[in-house]
Amino acid sequence: MKEALLIRPGSTPEEVVWWCVLGSPEPPAQLQGWAQLSELSGHPLAKSVCLLIPASEAIFRDFTLVKKGPFSQMPQFSWLAEETLMGDVEDLHWTVVRKVANQVVAVAVNATQLQRWIDACRDAGLEPIKAIPDALLLPLNNDGATLVALDDQWWIRQSEAQATVIGAPLLPVVFERLGEGNHQCYGAMPANFSTAVEPNPWQHPLLLIQPELRAKKLNLLHGPFGQQADLKDEMRRWRKPLIGTLVLALLLSLLPQLANLWQVKTHQKEAEQQVQVLFSDYFPKAKFTTNLKYHFTQQLKNPPRDFFFDIAQLDRARSAFNDIQMGVISYQGAQRSFTVKVTAPSKARVEAFVSQAKPTFIFEIEGGQENAAEKTFSAVLKSQAGKK
Repeated sequence: MKEALLIRPGSTPEEVVWWCVLGSPEPPAQLQGWAQLSELSGHPLAKSVCLLIPASEAIFRDFTLVKKGPFSQMPQFSWLAEETLMGDVEDLHWTVVRKVANQVVAVAVNATQLQRWIDACRDAGLEPIKAIPDALLLPLNNDGATLVALDDQWWIRQSEAQATVIGAPLLPVVFERLGEGNHQCYGAMPANFSTAVEPNPWQHPLLLIQPELRAKKLNLLHGPFGQQADLKDEMRRWRKPLIGTLVLALLLSLLPQLANLWQVKTHQKEAEQQVQVLFSDYFPKAKFTTNLKYHFTQQLKNPPRDFFFDIAQLDRARSAFNDIQMGVISYQGAQRSFTVKVTAPSKARVEAFVSQAKPTFIFEIEGGQENAAEKTFSAVLKSQAGKK
């Protein structure tokens, strides 16, 4: 945090409220209970309040998580810790303090009490943007605990993720449980414990915690107590499931179109096969498999020549010579050759017919015979059918 109004409300509305400005040289000041919080409503940082929750109201627990995976979520810590807690565990608001692999340290505060602090600030015209246990911000002592006194209370930070606030009468009991170590105390320690700690000049706890506060990202205001700034964290957390859901929805929306496309392609392939069969039935000698429409048209424009085609051509040529009669016609399909017996009034008429039939038919006159009595000329015409 760069700028904020630090406010430490008591556990009850009647207790003293300590406050100061982060980074300000001014000493912390106090208010007589929550009712006087409204005196800070005109402060320039009234909309940027950091709540220092008494660590005596916080519960710290260590957990070992079992479930792993990219879509695994934080478990219900209340269920995991209910055997070691008294009272209603469902009303606890949990926050992860530290997570290393599957080892998690979490802190819980009573959700109803947290909401009371938030409501007290908002009713006074203040807007909390962060909340954090106060004693957890004391300087970290890796060789022991850190202690500092405020009024009739002692703030104690036992480790990186453990802290508490106790009344002065409980100090002997708690100090005994701390065990041996290089404990550091800011201010005067009771005489019977003074030899067991390393003394340091007293500083007001709200000033002593500020270096750690600037560096620590822990914030109890998330989930139902979160600010708009938490939206990015939530989106980052749910990004992969959301992307997966969107991709699935997109695939489901495209499924009908893909099914229709597959049906169209199937029908198109069946139609192409039917056209291929039809083309083969009409033109069995053709070997075309593509662009059948063009080849079908070309085949109709240039039909193959066969016996009936040549007979039609021959009859068309003879129609101009009504005096010529055709007799037996022989046709050799492999050579496409004709042998035609004709009878005409004269040889000249046969020769005229042969000339007229060219170039469709190229005839040769064989075995010509004249019948003087009937005044006719008979002959055999042999031909190779020419090209039209």
